[in-house]
Amino acid sequence: MPMIAKPRFLPMRIHVNQALARRLPKNHPIIPILENSTSKINSGYHGEVEVDFHLKYLDDKEHHIFRDLRLSHPLHHFQLDNLILSRKYILHLEVKNYTGTLYFDEKLKQFYQTANNAEKGYQHPLTQLRRQNAQFLDWLAARGFSGLPVISQLVFSNPAAVIKTNDAGIRRLVCKADQLKAQLSTVLSSASVDIMTEKEQRKLSRLLLKENLPHKPEVLKNYDIHYDELRKGIQCPACSAFYMKRKHRFWVCPHCHHHSSHAHVDALLDYFLLVKPTITNSEFRDFMCLSSVKTSSNLLVSMGLPHQGINKGRVYFAPLNFHSLLEERRIQVRNHPINR
Repeated sequence: MPMIAKPRFLPMRIHVNQALARRLPKNHPIIPILENSTSKINSGYHGEVEVDFHLKYLDDKEHHIFRDLRLSHPLHHFQLDNLILSRKYILHLEVKNYTGTLYFDEKLKQFYQTANNAEKGYQHPLTQLRRQNAQFLDWLAARGFSGLPVISQLVFSNPAAVIKTNDAGIRRLVCKADQLKAQLSTVLSSASVDIMTEKEQRKLSRLLLKENLPHKPEVLKNYDIHYDELRKGIQCPACSAFYMKRKHRFWVCPHCHHHSSHAHVDALLDYFLLVKPTITNSEFRDFMCLSSVKTSSNLLVSMGLPHQGINKGRVYFAPLNFHSLLEERRIQVRNHPINR
């Protein structure tokens, strides 16, 4: 298997949408919009995971795989679904999870989908692919890696999709996920000479990881939702009801009587997702519905959060393993008996 230099996590927008849905009244008009947004993003994510499966055949000594990179550009940030770094080539794979019949009209430079007896046009995915390629080449040149060739491929992950075109040349740039291995064997057959040394490959890998800028949606601002509209307090991990009470070092659910020593951690993750990446003792008490300064201080200290300042001026930051904690919570929720 190849070396996964940067793994793929569930998109941050899904975590944010789910946190907002939890923290709003169930009849809030934005809930259906959040559910629709989450469904679309989740579909794209599963398409990318499908392509990840078909990349397992690559030699681990030769390839460094980066998933969901987001890099800076003078005009704006750009994202790369999959970047594969080898000493012989750099490969960029853009993934689409469309269903139905997909038609590339290269005479009119249009791309459209026919599904459920309806036709819908989209931004031409090859235009997007070429733009991302140009932005990445600019990024490389600005960091002393000019002249490196970048090979790009558009991959459709849905096995039921049918691809049609009026230009046979499209086949060199487009394939389905289950055809990826054969497609890359053809496309990469001419890449027989090293374009960088092993030292340069390691240097570029470090740069990509260092300069990756994960996207953090400002969801309250985007949906024009005020902080005071959020449901504060601790949600029960057993029955999902609000509001757990703090009793003798435990959080106790008044509905199902479940006890938890760490239910505040999930609430704090919601705060960091929705509000901001820092929190003070006063803000913690407000969001957790606590009155005791000492209890709040003890809970914050017990989590080992990065911080600066002392006494009332102390500010706590989101944990360094924030993404890992979100993934752990997702797995726990998925495996909870109520969700099986």
